[in-house]
Amino acid sequence: MGGAKGQAHDGTAWLHPGKEVWVKDIAIRGGLFYLGEKLGTETWSEENCLVRPSLPVAKPGKASAIESGYHRHYSHAPPEVRRAYLEWLASGRDDPTTPAGLVALYFFGLEYRMFRDVPGEEAPALVAEVERLRQVYGGEDWLCSYFDAFLVAARVGLRGAPVPILAHERASYLYEIPFDLRMHLGAKIAAKQPFDADDALLWIANVPDVHLRTPALRCRDEFKVLWTVRFGELYPGGLRVKAPKRRLKLLYQAASGTFETSITGPHEALPDIVAVSGPIAKLRELVDACTTELEPFSRLIGRRPLARDSSLALLLLPEPLRKPALKGKLSEGVDRLAGPARGAIVPYRELLSLIDSELAASDKPHAAIQDQVARILGELDFAVEPDRRYGGRAVDATTHVALFSAIGGAAVDPDSGAYQSMRILVEVAVLAAASDGDITDDEIAAIRRTIERQGLTQAEKLRLIAFAASLRLDRPKQQNVLRKLQERPKTERAVIAQCALATVMSDGIASAAEVRFLEQLYRALGLSTDDVYGAIHRFSPDGHTPTRPISNSTGERTESKVAVDPERLRKLRQETQEVSRLLSDIFVEDSVDEPSKTAAVEASAYAGLDQAHAALLDAIDEADGGLSRPAYDELARRLGLLPDGAIETLNDWAFDRFDETLIETDVEIMIVPHLRANLREAKVSLR
Repeated sequence: MGGAKGQAHDGTAWLHPGKEVWVKDIAIRGGLFYLGEKLGTETWSEENCLVRPSLPVAKPGKASAIESGYHRHYSHAPPEVRRAYLEWLASGRDDPTTPAGLVALYFFGLEYRMFRDVPGEEAPALVAEVERLRQVYGGEDWLCSYFDAFLVAARVGLRGAPVPILAHERASYLYEIPFDLRMHLGAKIAAKQPFDADDALLWIANVPDVHLRTPALRCRDEFKVLWTVRFGELYPGGLRVKAPKRRLKLLYQAASGTFETSITGPHEALPDIVAVSGPIAKLRELVDACTTELEPFSRLIGRRPLARDSSLALLLLPEPLRKPALKGKLSEGVDRLAGPARGAIVPYRELLSLIDSELAASDKPHAAIQDQVARILGELDFAVEPDRRYGGRAVDATTHVALFSAIGGAAVDPDSGAYQSMRILVEVAVLAAASDGDITDDEIAAIRRTIERQGLTQAEKLRLIAFAASLRLDRPKQQNVLRKLQERPKTERAVIAQCALATVMSDGIASAAEVRFLEQLYRALGLSTDDVYGAIHRFSPDGHTPTRPISNSTGERTESKVAVDPERLRKLRQETQEVSRLLSDIFVEDSVDEPSKTAAVEASAYAGLDQAHAALLDAIDEADGGLSRPAYDELARRLGLLPDGAIETLNDWAFDRFDETLIETDVEIMIVPHLRANLREAKVSLR
């Protein structure tokens, strides 16, 4: 080890384990301490670890821990403390409640034997004993600092003892980079090897003025993985550190304060990383960046520790960690739900249950939850339609949605005019297909062909096809869709009409219901309804007409492949006109006594609602806990409204403004809680 050798006088001896000695009335068999009257090279003093049998010891039962705080000297301790110490030496020396001062007094003897005396073959046993003490009494930082300094110096001096596991988290009592870490990094520099991610993290985490923040400590495993990824991006070939001139030196300063000694060995030829400062600034920035990336995840598990492995928590992980974690948790289940075709129409509740069983409990999952579910699926290379992020509506748990495979979740630009126009076109086409009460496979195929012919990205086409499939079971409300058409530019209106016509005529027949829908559609588009019948007569499924090609770039004419009976169409049109005239006669019969149809609708506090519906909406909003169904029905009738029709009108109005239904009807008739603030903003003051 080096340094001066200790000397025992007046019969003083180092006691080996197994040898029994008596101190006063106490038998001690464990050894590993000095017993005698003189120890050390100084003639005027003795080592503080020395147990002097000549000193008085309190009587049995009088041992006291009250004064057994940090006593640095056996000779100076009161008799009661000496008895407590001797009784502890006679025990198994493993009671964690033992006062730290007694353990320190025992440790002083171990370090004296190791570094001042001649331990010989006993050295490994001394290291093992200090390691044991650290395990039992590691709760005291100041004791641990003694133990760690001993272990490092002993291992270096032994030259062959096992190297300790290096820790990324620096102990609070350390004020310099641990010596074993300095040796590890010095050996790499000397060998001209670059530091890898682990080396760099060990270094920066143990720099005295670098303190890892809560996310890095709370999320240790995640931080280490993220650090490895980001370090590799910053230093693809590792971090090369130039060797400083300063070399390692190890001076052991005894915890007892009675001696110090230099530890010699091969380490003295290694560069000392303490003298290197250049890369620290960049590594510090990298630590901060990784910590910041983990903050959302850390905050969640700080509030909800049990949610650590939940899908919603994993979604908050940084990008390099997020996808592998979610795939490991959910891929098998999503693949099973999507089926062999990698796409299926599924109940939304089933999808919610797969993501997180708690999410499936609500019939109306919050819009933010729906966005998170869509993001999770994107990490798994799946997507869902409708998707609020890309123009879709909010859905209930009972809604059927399209789940489909798509790289990166089929991300599209939600502000793309072409994409949003096609979404409207798809809704119109589905309404057209459903106008006769049934949507056939031929009609869905026609919609798909229309989508695929457009100049859209592959992701946009995938989304629109899935959107059309989802609408087959959950059809859009005709009133909402037709109202949107009034805002479309004229250039789009003819295309929308053509798409609806292509869908209706996909089976070669236009039923009366389909013709009526086309007439409504043409009116909503501002087109002449007279054109409906001519278009049906001329239409062919491949998109050509005898007189004017719609999508044929060559200009060639193609005869219709569908046989359409002109007489049948004439009679159909005549029947439709007769019904219209009959309905007109019914409603204008008493028009003399009614106010003019051109009179302005009396304004209400909600733009787009008449006064009756606005009054009904205010009553629902003001009712504490909502209205019971009987109370609501009575109020609606007093206002001259049909109860169910009024709810539909209010929800249609809300969809136009908030993209969600406004009225809940599960138990009471009430406003959806999270839309109350939006409703207040929508209300205007009438003067």
